[in-house]
Amino acid sequence: MQVNVHSTEPSVKVDSQALQLEQLAAGIRRSIVLDEEVFEETFLRCMICRDRYEESVKVPKILPCHHSFCLPCLMQLYHSECAQRNSLTHSRAVGVGGTITFQCPSCRNSFMTSESHVVQLPTDHRVVQLLDFVRHTNTYTVNFCSKHHLQPLNFFCEPCIKPVCRDCTVLDHKDRHGHYVMDVNEALKKYRPVIESAVSNMENEATSLKSKSETLEDLVRCKDTNNDTIKKEIKDVFVVLRNALENREQDLIEIANQNVSREKQRIIQIMDKMEERQMVIKEECSKLREALSDSNIEEMFNLHENLKAKAKNPIHVREIDDGLQTNLSFHSNIDFLLEQIDNYGKIEAQVTINNISKMSKSHT
Repeated sequence: MQVNVHSTEPSVKVDSQALQLEQLAAGIRRSIVLDEEVFEETFLRCMICRDRYEESVKVPKILPCHHSFCLPCLMQLYHSECAQRNSLTHSRAVGVGGTITFQCPSCRNSFMTSESHVVQLPTDHRVVQLLDFVRHTNTYTVNFCSKHHLQPLNFFCEPCIKPVCRDCTVLDHKDRHGHYVMDVNEALKKYRPVIESAVSNMENEATSLKSKSETLEDLVRCKDTNNDTIKKEIKDVFVVLRNALENREQDLIEIANQNVSREKQRIIQIMDKMEERQMVIKEECSKLREALSDSNIEEMFNLHENLKAKAKNPIHVREIDDGLQTNLSFHSNIDFLLEQIDNYGKIEAQVTINNISKMSKSHT
């Protein structure tokens, strides 16, 4: 438990009243043990705003019921009460000269007051003296034993590595039980170099960690730059791939067009031959009918022989005679290609020694 101790010995020159109090003490120096935080919260702070009293702005004013509050809070309460009473519609609640019935925020006792009376409320000089007392006394912290009431921790047990009080040395930290107790100042003298060395080492480590953190911050920025570079490389490669795919698409379309055109030309040529032969046959048939009509045996024989000779060399159309035709097909092997695309490219993490790591080592 830590408690602040206020010594009555002044740290600076004080006024005559303080000197008289010191003379009354007959030269005896005493220390007052108190919890400074509780003391300040109880006596030196306004119970409304919880701010510390000040002699210039936060002046402590005492009400007739002997409760004290700072002047700004009392003025705010007064104006709030006036505004509330002026809002009443049936009667004027604020009296002559702004007089109202005012209630103490602490005990709720009522008294009549005006704005000027609030300002003229007496200053609580008890609080002012307490402020002056705290301001002109030395304050230091004393650690007290949590087990033995108000016993200062003036000793140190080495095996337990803890400060102890006088009663602890007698009851719980006896020499015959393996406890070695020394004066706390002696322990401080003994362990101060060790602690200072440890603090120095920790400070050096903190400096090193700070340097490494700065280096890592630079490395994070380098990672962002590296990421931008990688993304650009990926995009550039896939632009090339897309262009290659588009070029291949156009090539395949052109090959398909050429094959279809070639096949169509072949069929058209056959059709031309068939049409030409059809015309010849029609012409020969017409001549044969004419010879038959004229009973020209010789002409009929010659024409018949010609027809027989031509019949031996018919025009072969495989699409009709053999039932065969040429159709184009596109073999994409899309599954294999998609698998290759899924596995295309690789992002590798390579551990290298760079300037940043060398710089970091030089700082450590």
